[in-house]
Amino acid sequence: MKNKKTYIIFSTLIIIFSVCIVDIVLQNDSFSAIKIGDYILHNGIDFVEHFNYDNTLVWHNSRWLFNIIISLFHSSFGLYGVYYFTMIMNAIIGLTIFNCLLKRKNNIILSFFISIFTLYLTAPYVTGRAQIVSFLLFFLEIYSIEQLIDTNKKRYIVYIVLSSILIANIHTTVWPMTMVLFIPYFLEYFLSKTKLMKKTKSFYLNISNIKFLLITFILVCFSGLLTPLGSTPYTYMFKTMSGISTKFISELQMPNIFTNHRFLIITIILILLFVKNKNKIKISDLFMIIGLFIMSIMAGRNIGFLYYIGAFIIVRLITQTLSKHRDSIEKITDRLNKVNYPFIFISIVIISASLYNFSLNYNKNLVDEKEYPVGASNYILDNLDLNNIRIYNGFHAGSYLEYRGIKVFLDSRSEVYTKEFNNTTILDDFYDINYGKKSYYEVFKKYNFTHILVYKTEIINQYIQYDSNYKKIYEDDNFILYEKI
Repeated sequence: MKNKKTYIIFSTLIIIFSVCIVDIVLQNDSFSAIKIGDYILHNGIDFVEHFNYDNTLVWHNSRWLFNIIISLFHSSFGLYGVYYFTMIMNAIIGLTIFNCLLKRKNNIILSFFISIFTLYLTAPYVTGRAQIVSFLLFFLEIYSIEQLIDTNKKRYIVYIVLSSILIANIHTTVWPMTMVLFIPYFLEYFLSKTKLMKKTKSFYLNISNIKFLLITFILVCFSGLLTPLGSTPYTYMFKTMSGISTKFISELQMPNIFTNHRFLIITIILILLFVKNKNKIKISDLFMIIGLFIMSIMAGRNIGFLYYIGAFIIVRLITQTLSKHRDSIEKITDRLNKVNYPFIFISIVIISASLYNFSLNYNKNLVDEKEYPVGASNYILDNLDLNNIRIYNGFHAGSYLEYRGIKVFLDSRSEVYTKEFNNTTILDDFYDINYGKKSYYEVFKKYNFTHILVYKTEIINQYIQYDSNYKKIYEDDNFILYEKI
């Protein structure tokens, strides 16, 4: 490989950086994933929600394959297994971005810095959740689409379809995006047939033959059937987005883009690159960025698509902007490859930043006891009969309780507790009592709760602590457990 020394150094730095920026603190979805994955390994997929005490709800196992993977890591390394898995995945993502950018014949130095920049942008999305795998697969899908367009090599059709099948089984919720990402390329092709676009001096069209792309798209449309979940990949996202879940899951809500410095940074960079570029811009790049920006404004989760897929477009725009100086840049790159001090400087900066990020985890616990009822769970397991209790718990605490083997009222898989999936009002009732729209007494009586587990700061706690029907049996700095008298 050309610039082999440079490649090895940059790859090593990417691995170090990607591993060190992973936050050790686990999120609630990871706890559910471990428990569900363990159940599937021992019992298979049966579409029954086994972790709610009524056992009358349907669960579509939308992340069944990811849950199995996480459960296997957990069985080998405990909760640290989730942390190790996340570090490994982020290292794979960093190297994949770097190598894919190189395969697109980009400058190695530019590819390295864009890879590091992308890892920095996406750090908040790097957790032990299915999205860490699906984002990687979406990135590979875009890479394969671009390679298919440029080369017409049929193996890229296979790669795209395989990516789609994996997403359908690993992260069913976002599977429709595998089809959405084709839209900018189809628009580019259709515009290439109009006289208007042929006359423009600002954009260029790169798609002359749509046959292979269309065949791939059709195969992707049907690939959602290659799961044990039936039609779930085709309906899950839309059912989730149409229900009350969007009021609870922050990533499904409209983000405050003006306080998100990462989003503002990439926005400014892309605007400058589009405006300052004196060369023709690929029309599908424009459509892709506009589409991803619209999606990002609609739901915070979609910002991750902008960060990962934007890497291809940023590199292409920078390369176009510097095209007049391409020979000079290549000479500089070759010269740098022959001396050591630039690599020493870059290594010091990257390793220092990596160690700083890694040090932030030093005093953190895998489980944040301010968020999850660790002590309360210990008390419940030691003092209560799990077969004869019905605990009221909050949205965020449920997944950890499940992980500890305690059945719950609800958890962070909000869609399970909605009318759209189970014709139940569990999530609505939880929402109503938390925002004072319904009496907690009415809801507690409806579900016949024997125990109430709440955060000290919850509004509902201000009422229950004075309710003579309940007595406090456990308390720590963050949680209180009440028992019905």
